[in-house]
Amino acid sequence: MTVHSAKGLEFPVVFLVRLQAGVRAGDAPVTVVPKDEHNRADVAVSISAPSGKIERARDAEERRRLLYVAMTRARDRLYFSAEVEEGKRPGGTSFEKLLPVALQQTIEQGVPSAGRERVTWTAASGASFTFQVCLPDSASLPGSNEPLPGAPAADTKPLADNDLPRTTVTQPKAMEKNRSGLISEKRVPIYFSSKALGTLVHRMFQHRVDPSDMAAAVSWAESLMRPGDEADADDDPADVAARAAEMYRVMRGRADVAAALAWGRCYYEVPFSLRLADPDRILRGQIDAVVVPDTGPILVVEFKTGQPQPEHEAQISIYRAALAAAWPGREVDARLFYF
Repeated sequence: MTVHSAKGLEFPVVFLVRLQAGVRAGDAPVTVVPKDEHNRADVAVSISAPSGKIERARDAEERRRLLYVAMTRARDRLYFSAEVEEGKRPGGTSFEKLLPVALQQTIEQGVPSAGRERVTWTAASGASFTFQVCLPDSASLPGSNEPLPGAPAADTKPLADNDLPRTTVTQPKAMEKNRSGLISEKRVPIYFSSKALGTLVHRMFQHRVDPSDMAAAVSWAESLMRPGDEADADDDPADVAARAAEMYRVMRGRADVAAALAWGRCYYEVPFSLRLADPDRILRGQIDAVVVPDTGPILVVEFKTGQPQPEHEAQISIYRAALAAAWPGREVDARLFYF
C-alpha cells in the first residue's frame, strides 16, 4: 500500500520499509516553478538556480508531510526498515534523510562489515529503541548470473482480475442470523456523543487502564487522544478526556465485564478476514476483545450502546465463525454487553 492510498486509514501495526530509497527518481533538467520568491511563475533550467532551490525545498516539505502521514497511520506499533550497503548513502530524496540525525547514524551502524546483530537508538526523550540487523547469508545466495535452484520459468501472462469481493461485518445481511451461544447482558445507560469518543474508550480498554483511579484514567485518556477525537470543533480536549474516562470507569467497573475479561489472556481490537462460501467473498471486521484461556472456550467480548438489534446477533455469529477458523477444534462463546 502506498502512503497516498493510506491517508485517512489506521492500522494496529505499520511497517515503513526501504526508507533509504528515493521518494522520486530525481531532479528534472527543466523544472516549471509555479511561484518563485517573487510569487511569479518561472522555469528553472538547473536545480541550483534560485527557482530550482525553491522547488526543491517544496519537494522536501511534501516528503515531510508524506512521512508524517505514513507514521501516523500506526495505532499501536510502528516499525522502520532500511537497507544499508557499504559505502552507499541513502537517497537525497529518501524518507531516511528526514529522520533525526542520530537515528540515521544508528541505521548506518547496521552495515554488514560491523557484524552487529542489533543496534540501538536513544531518542531525545531518553527512550531507547532497538533495531534487528538482518545480515545477508552470502553462502546460500547464488551468483548474480546464476538462476535460483529449481526456479520455474517466469510467467509473463497478464494477470486476470479474479479478486474476491470484500465486505465489512457491519454491512446488512453479511451473514444469516444465529443466536447460538449469544448472551445479551442488561443495559446500563451510557451516552457516546461521537464515534471518536467511543474509539477513545476502546483505546483505554486496550491499554488496560485502571478504572479505580479516575485521575490516572483521565491522564491516560488525554495521552491517547489524537487530532479529531473531539466530538465538535469547539469541544475542550480536557472535557472529552474526562467523559471518556468516566465512560470507561462505568464499563470496565461492571462485575460481569470484569469477570469476562478475567477469563483468560485478553486481545483487544482484533482485526480479521473471513472467507465465506455463499456467495464467495471475503468479510472483514474488528472484534472489541477476544479472551483466550489455557483451556475451555475462547470468548468473544463485544460492547454495544443502545438497545439490542437483530444485526448485532449476525455480527456476533460472524465473529465466532472467524475465531473458530483461527482456532480449529476450540469452542467459541460470545458475551455481548449493552451500555
